[in-house]
Amino acid sequence: MAKITMADGSTFEGTISEWVELSKVAASEAPTQVTRPIISYDELAVGMTLKYVAEGCSTFTENREYKVVDTDEDGDFVVLDDDGVTYNVSTYHVYDEGDNFVIVGEAPKQAEDAPLKVGDYVRIIGGKTAVQNLTIGNIVEIESCAMAFDFRVKRVTDGEKELFDAEDLVKATDAEVAAAKAPKFSVGDYVRPMSAGRFGGVDIVALGEISNGPDRDGEYRVDALDGSDHDYFMPAQLERVTDADKAAAQESVAEAERWDEIGRKVNEFKAGDIVRYLGGASTNGQLREVSQVPQVGFVKLVAGPYGVTTERVSNVELLTPVEDRFDRA
Repeated sequence: MAKITMADGSTFEGTISEWVELSKVAASEAPTQVTRPIISYDELAVGMTLKYVAEGCSTFTENREYKVVDTDEDGDFVVLDDDGVTYNVSTYHVYDEGDNFVIVGEAPKQAEDAPLKVGDYVRIIGGKTAVQNLTIGNIVEIESCAMAFDFRVKRVTDGEKELFDAEDLVKATDAEVAAAKAPKFSVGDYVRPMSAGRFGGVDIVALGEISNGPDRDGEYRVDALDGSDHDYFMPAQLERVTDADKAAAQESVAEAERWDEIGRKVNEFKAGDIVRYLGGASTNGQLREVSQVPQVGFVKLVAGPYGVTTERVSNVELLTPVEDRFDRA
């Protein structure tokens, strides 16, 4: 006769064979974990559990469960693989033309099952709107009630507005809202505008520096590097530049300022200027005098025994402007 104390404090008394039979009955009566295929990606949500059911690979383990942890910049849901790398569920689900994931249960129940109202942050799961400026997966704030549709919503990332019915929206989680509100740029960042700003004040493709933002409309103020103008841009209109691009831009501005101090544009040479030649190996570093500026981008240099040579302005460095030469005073 055996006496076994359970984890919940209850006890069992009987033979070992009776205990084995009782365990089999309990196991057969235990509820099984329900799984179902992914019918539409619209039904996924952050926090939902998925099971990888395809054959094991280097990225995922067969029959292991994975959490939907976030959405990417396109609004697609992502999971972390065995190495902690994010993978787009919609892309990996159909890898090798197979259904690799199934849904285990549902997304965590939230207390926000009350009707949607103005001020709520929601995620778009569908849409019958004709304009289609916003897409499934976007996090938006309900701005007001509407006539033809239930709500007018405003996208958190850039303030873009659209009309939606309540059936096409679900409450967003705190994590989803926080990720959408996280600033994409900071004051001091160097960026390249990819489309015209609100006023067209900063050249497209020219580098600028963020001096303020985001404002209540989600826009950032971008100043031209020479301080000549500024404009306002949404995050989607801006591209962050590399450190190398930033260093080159700063050097370009400094170079322009040096030329401006002598009343000239960059590489504006004049006859009589003293320059350093940066050309061939044997003559590199020699001082020469500009005799003539035949055309934009070129200068003629007095080259001693070699007579006069024509050089690109990229091969010379201004040392003394003709206006400052002591021998010409």
